Amino acid sequence: MVQSYPPPAYGYVQPTKTNGMAIASMVLGILWIYWIGSILALIFGYIAKSQIDQSGGTQTGRGMAIAGIVLGWVGVGLLVIVIVVAAARRTEADRARSRAIPRCPHRGRGTRIPRRGRGCPRRATPCPSRP
Repeated sequence: MVQSYPPPAYGYVQPTKTNGMAIASMVLGILWIYWIGSILALIFGYIAKSQIDQSGGTQTGRGMAIAGIVLGWVGVGLLVIVIVVAAARRTEADRARSRAIPRCPHRGRGTRIPRRGRGCPRRATPCPSRP
């Protein structure tokens, strides 16, 4: 007895697969790994999106690629905010430190005033700017 199979369906439909770059983009966007992941999420996301668009429907994952791109830009934006805040705090701390430490005008810029008992290099007496 010969077994018969049903005739194949009209037209062959190629199975779709999820783009690996789209998956990597979304994962790196979620993890961000000290902002390196955010930058890689942007790169992989844009590459994945263009590959999916050029695949003619054989690849899926466009939503994951877009999610990776969005999360990558959020990470980069947070990096910019952290850098701006750190720079503002550093300048504020430098200003506060320079106000707190008295300086000797005769020793050059940025030199601390000597402790009591040590005189100013130009004078035999303690530096006049010492409180």
